[in-house]
Amino acid sequence: MRIKEPKKRDAEFEAWENSIAGVLNDLKIWGATDDEEGKIIIAKTLLRLPCKIRRRILDSEVVFILIDAEGMADTLTFSKVVSKEDVETIGDNYCITIRQPVIFLRFRPKEKESSKMDLIAHEIAHHIAGRSLIRHRLKGGYNIGEKKADDLVMSWGFKRCYKSYKL
Repeated sequence: MRIKEPKKRDAEFEAWENSIAGVLNDLKIWGATDDEEGKIIIAKTLLRLPCKIRRRILDSEVVFILIDAEGMADTLTFSKVVSKEDVETIGDNYCITIRQPVIFLRFRPKEKESSKMDLIAHEIAHHIAGRSLIRHRLKGGYNIGEKKADDLVMSWGFKRCYKSYKL
């Protein structure tokens, strides 16, 4: 009996999925979408993360927002089909809460690529740890959320973003 060989196409797809082109295909970017360098740096950062973390970021539809200006004002509009059970009634009004995980990035001019990657990993760590809200970050005069994010990025092989966590 002949043993079935793995499909070459599957191996090729996996190789592509774990390449810059594959990550860029799944990456969601808003804002300065013409910033090709920024996109590549995000993709490189994601490729350095453990595969499970990378897939979680790409599959959970985290949106990276690249800001290329000192200030920016815009409107985010979401459309989503929901069931009646998902709609909250408040008097005569209806309320639907849509949570969209976002990571805002604004790089300093002439900032090293490695520093940009450390920052991206740090913000991803906040998302993974579920500690994106400020109220989860402060305790006893220390910014524990930043420390936990930095501890996580260190375990992924990146550098810390903070030198001190004291407020």
